[in-house]
Amino acid sequence: MIILHDDNYYVKKGRRGYVVINSEGEYKNHSHFKSIGAAKKCISLTKNRIVPKSLYMMVACMRLSTDELYIKKIQKLKEVKENKQKIRYKNKNIC
Repeated sequence: MIILHDDNYYVKKGRRGYVVINSEGEYKNHSHFKSIGAAKKCISLTKNRIVPKSLYMMVACMRLSTDELYIKKIQKLKEVKENKQKIRYKNKNIC
């Protein structure tokens, strides 16, 4: 059942949440969300080619988009963000 239609994007209600589908793309151009608000936000970000801040939204926008330059832009930021999270400082107590 289609809940929302916005240009080439459709939002369907699933058993466990919502599915956003890009009708211009292939089967792989879809993403899952728990809330309708997050689904609408992802559509807005993808349409306007805005790079999101959260890792989950980055992956979702990469999956929805068919624009290669936008996808590469997100991938670069995603790699930087993932590498930043891996670096941890540990203070050793010397007694």
